[in-house]
Amino acid sequence: MSVARYPLVTIDVPPDEVEDAVAIAFELGAQGVEQRDQSTLVAGGSPGMATLVISFADPTLAATAVAELNPAWHPTLSELVGDSWRDEWKKHFVHQTQLRGAVLLDVGTGSGILALVGLALGAARVRAIDIDPDAIEVTMENARRNALEDRIEADTSPLAAIGDTFHVVTANIEARALIDMAPELTARVRPGGILMLSGVLRDQADQVRRAFSALELVETPAHGEWVAVVLAYA
Repeated sequence: MSVARYPLVTIDVPPDEVEDAVAIAFELGAQGVEQRDQSTLVAGGSPGMATLVISFADPTLAATAVAELNPAWHPTLSELVGDSWRDEWKKHFVHQTQLRGAVLLDVGTGSGILALVGLALGAARVRAIDIDPDAIEVTMENARRNALEDRIEADTSPLAAIGDTFHVVTANIEARALIDMAPELTARVRPGGILMLSGVLRDQADQVRRAFSALELVETPAHGEWVAVVLAYA
C-alpha cells in the first residue's frame, strides 16, 4: 500500500499582507492555511513576519503555487507523510482521551487549526472565536475543505458573551492577554474539564500559572522556547 503524502507550501509574509496571501493561496487550490507568528506555540520562522503553512491535496498544485506566489515571500515546498500532520498537532492535546465526544471552545482561533485538529481527534463539536473577522472566514474555509463545517461554530463573539461551559478550552494567545483573560477563561471550563494555554514563553509560564490559580496545574509541555500550560477543573 502506498503511503499518503500531503504537500505543504510555506511562506513568510508581512502581517499586513496576510489577508491577501491567504486569498491567493485558496485561488491557487489550497485546502487550508495555518498562520504561525511569534505568539503561537509553533512559532513563525522570521521575527516580525507571519508564516503561512498552506496545504494542498495535489503535489502539482503545490508546485504551481511555489512558482506563482510572490518570490518576496520565499515560498518553499515540503510534505507530510501519512498521518504526521495529525501527529504534529497532537502535542497541543496532551489529554486526548478527554476529546472523545467533548465540546471544545477555541479562543483566538486564528486559522482554526487547533479547533479542526480537536475535531479530527474526536471532539463532537467546537465553538471557535476570534476578534478578527478575517480569521473566522479562514477558519470556516478550512473547515469546509476538511468536511468539518457541520461540527464547528465560529464567530467574533467576545469571550465574556459566552455563557456555556466546555469539556476542553484552548487559547493560543500571547501571555499578557491570557493573564488578562484568566477569570473569563477559567469560568468557561466545566467541572472535570481541561484548559490548555499556549503562546507562552518559558519565562512567562509561572506568571501565567499564578493567574489561573483557581485551576489545578496538570503539566507544562515545552516546544523549544515555548510552553503550553495545561490546567484542570478538578
